[in-house]
Amino acid sequence: MRQGYSVSYTPERPDFNYGHALLLDEPPVVRGVAYWLSRWHAEQHCSQCDQAFFIWEMSPARVSPTSVSSLGAPSGSALYINRCLELPEGTRVSAGPPPDGVVQRPLRGDDDWRQVVQLTALVNDDAGFFALQRAGWLYAGYRALIERGAGEWLGAFAGEQLVGALGLLRGGDEARFQDVLTLPEFRRRGICRALVCAAVDRYRAGCGDHPVFIVAQAGSDAERLYARVGFRLVSVVFELSVPRVAHGALGEAPLSPPALS
Repeated sequence: MRQGYSVSYTPERPDFNYGHALLLDEPPVVRGVAYWLSRWHAEQHCSQCDQAFFIWEMSPARVSPTSVSSLGAPSGSALYINRCLELPEGTRVSAGPPPDGVVQRPLRGDDDWRQVVQLTALVNDDAGFFALQRAGWLYAGYRALIERGAGEWLGAFAGEQLVGALGLLRGGDEARFQDVLTLPEFRRRGICRALVCAAVDRYRAGCGDHPVFIVAQAGSDAERLYARVGFRLVSVVFELSVPRVAHGALGEAPLSPPALS
């Protein structure tokens, strides 16, 4: 914790971009991106990341186009806008069974976990952040959490093939989804919705009627699906990545306001 921000480190993986970030209390507008880049370098001096990451969260009422366009980030920067959604306690979910030929069950062995690593590397290969090796490292941690009783990982299987998966990680009186994924050729068949609803039902049956949270890209098909299930918007999460090669070229290309619908 620092004044105005927090720092995340991942010392065992110095090249993992998402693991070396500054979590800001406010958008990087007043002090400017140059100031926050200097703080990132001071805090992450041992990092081998090719991107500096800044994350901040805002209430929906505070978000406006000017909160994006006034950042003045360097050329080559990228701004990701996600929405944090909540399924409040007392909200019932109903998806019906998965499609014919698809079976839902918890992951239960090395082959299942190997397949979910491959699924993540395929679907979440975002500018190299989720290469197969990094996905394997991530899921070693997830699997250890699940085996310690911190949640559950469900898969949707067509025969022996994993075609969809998600994790639900538990806190004291809430839970959050992690990596809700479906193979592209199996989308729009109800697999994702069936998995989400099954995970919520299983969690609440064992732990009580607590709220469940999920994060989705703003304006995406996934966000619309979760809204139909019953999730509601609680906050907007911004992620700004600035490539190292652009750190000395501030102010060249202010970011255009992305569509927030």
